[in-house]
Amino acid sequence: MILAQMLRDGVRKFEVMMTFPTTSREVYSQNFIKEAICQVRFPRLLEIESQVPVRFQKLLFEEFPYLDAREQFGVMIGSGPEGPFATPSRSTIYEFKNSARDTTISVCSEFVAVITTSYNDWATHRSWLQKALQAASECYGISMYSRLGLRYINSIPLSTSLDGIVDPCLLGPLATDQRDRVAAFNSTSTFFLGDDRQLNLVSSLAGPDGAREYLLDFDIFQESAGRFDTAKLVVTFDELNGLVTDAFNWAQGPKLNEMLKRNPGTS
Repeated sequence: MILAQMLRDGVRKFEVMMTFPTTSREVYSQNFIKEAICQVRFPRLLEIESQVPVRFQKLLFEEFPYLDAREQFGVMIGSGPEGPFATPSRSTIYEFKNSARDTTISVCSEFVAVITTSYNDWATHRSWLQKALQAASECYGISMYSRLGLRYINSIPLSTSLDGIVDPCLLGPLATDQRDRVAAFNSTSTFFLGDDRQLNLVSSLAGPDGAREYLLDFDIFQESAGRFDTAKLVVTFDELNGLVTDAFNWAQGPKLNEMLKRNPGTS
């Protein structure tokens, strides 16, 4: 860990930069990933709001032939002679889905994203991300990004004992003899990784009685802006994925490692 001294809003503040142990990349045939998300945000583009993404669809159609559209509502904050004011805003998110409908490339006026509920390996997810970024760049000439995000939500059914699955430091009361009496649990740990990168690690219980699950949610993001260059963005996501892999290996227990190693095949 590295102790960093920062000056924010005139207040001197100390933050701990976490460096997870670097680990070798393993290949597995199974995982607990319920959902994987890559997102690139950029300053609002009115061009995407003003027309349907016909060309974008053509570039993706072979692998992502199905299209859904949904409305996103928000609030825009502005300022005028009488002070700040808020006005409602609405934009359309276009969702291009593959034939199995388990992987989606989304585009709207403020982001492009890849979401899958059938994660197999980083190489495949990376190829979808590259395709989405190339299409966005080619269609809209996006010049800069404002935020990068990568998220893996792991789901472990509570029918599986958590002993040895996850490091006890993340389980709180679930690691004690009172685990069966815990009605709700949600713990968030924030790690500062340097280079404007941050990891939020959420350990929680979810789902109704009889189908409860333990969620281990890794959400890493980079807040700094930069040039929208597809090749460089993909390399940056490689780095973010490596950091999440190190965090996952740090968080897992020996039992989980043995379970995944038992069936080598998927990264």
